Amino acid sequence: VPPYFKEGSGWKIAQPAAHAPRGDWWSIFHDRELSAIARSVDVSNQSLKAAAARAEAIAALLTAAKMAFFPTASVSGSATRSKSGSQGGSTNANSLNSRGQGVQDLRSVSGTSSWEIDLWGRLRHEARAATADAQAAQGDVESTRLSLLAQAAQTYFLLRAVDAQKHLLENEVANFQKSLELTKNREAQGIASSADVAQAATQLAN
Repeated sequence: VPPYFKEGSGWKIAQPAAHAPRGDWWSIFHDRELSAIARSVDVSNQSLKAAAARAEAIAALLTAAKMAFFPTASVSGSATRSKSGSQGGSTNANSLNSRGQGVQDLRSVSGTSSWEIDLWGRLRHEARAATADAQAAQGDVESTRLSLLAQAAQTYFLLRAVDAQKHLLENEVANFQKSLELTKNREAQGIASSADVAQAATQLAN
């Protein structure tokens, strides 16, 4: 932003950190079961493993792009053994017209080297693109991990809320059962009417 804009004060260039780990943020709840669930996400979730594998593959491409700045060299070698003799004649050494035989070994070593001068910036641009791809892939890994952990935590808290509601309803049922028994006892003593018993039974059924 140009300096003469008053809205430009206080702004700074963004430094993306999507690739950075978010840390064990679930530990602030001090719940062992939640911590165990969070640890299992890194071990057994296939979506997270797939994202990590993609990030590793792109990191390998980044390494290859950086290595393109260095010269390359290759060395090769070969060895050949040939056996030759004169045409015709007998292979018997005692024969008058036996043909001669010989063994010939040929060995060779060759090497080549090359170095591409980045005159037009192709290698630099490829390295920058590979770096951006690697950062984006690592960001996808951490975003996937964060999304999975958040989903696991939300589902865990929802389960705990349902457990608490179930416990509350069980206590309410017990209270209404006691109320129904008490109302029946009062009816037996002539203190309550059958309508009171029916009302207590209706509340318990609800």
